[in-house]
Amino acid sequence: MTLAYPLATSASFPPVLAGARFDQPSPKPVVKRLDFPLRPHLLKYLRVHLKLTPSAADPTRLEDYVLSKTGRFGYALSQLLRKPAKSARHEGSIDDCTGQLGINLRNFNAPYYDLLRGQLSPWVVFQFNEIVEDCFRGELYWWVRQHRERRATIKDAIRSFMAFYEVSEDDVAFETLRKDVQRNAELPPLKKKKVGLNAAIFR
Repeated sequence: MTLAYPLATSASFPPVLAGARFDQPSPKPVVKRLDFPLRPHLLKYLRVHLKLTPSAADPTRLEDYVLSKTGRFGYALSQLLRKPAKSARHEGSIDDCTGQLGINLRNFNAPYYDLLRGQLSPWVVFQFNEIVEDCFRGELYWWVRQHRERRATIKDAIRSFMAFYEVSEDDVAFETLRKDVQRNAELPPLKKKKVGLNAAIFR
């Protein structure tokens, strides 16, 4: 029996379709680098702790941070990225995260992370900023306590802390930090200055 139509062969299909398997999803794009949003004062804080230097290509930007689990910040971020992606329902706003830290993912399998089409979820951005903020405030409290023991004023202690990390009023207001220190730093009362015996007699 002769068929009216010849049997189709792989050669008769366009090259794109020949041998194609339609039961497999197309691979996701591999993300090797991220621009991570941070609050400006936290970006300057991390610059010191992560020992980042200005980029050779663009001195106005920092070099990328190569993500690692060895440090507290790298470990926290890698753990957050491993969690399931969250929806827009997160605990707070990220509108103030106007700084950007470049993150290199070359040591990790990026598709394993919480990346939505190569984008970070707002939940991860907010949570990591809060973790770094807690470290920033905790170190500020310690800094002020140490300077108070040397009889420095709260104002001078906060100013020196801001100068050390090159944090400006545009990054975070001095008054915001001062009120936070007075509320949460649990500063001990200043010790009275010891008066010598002769000075006490002629007082």
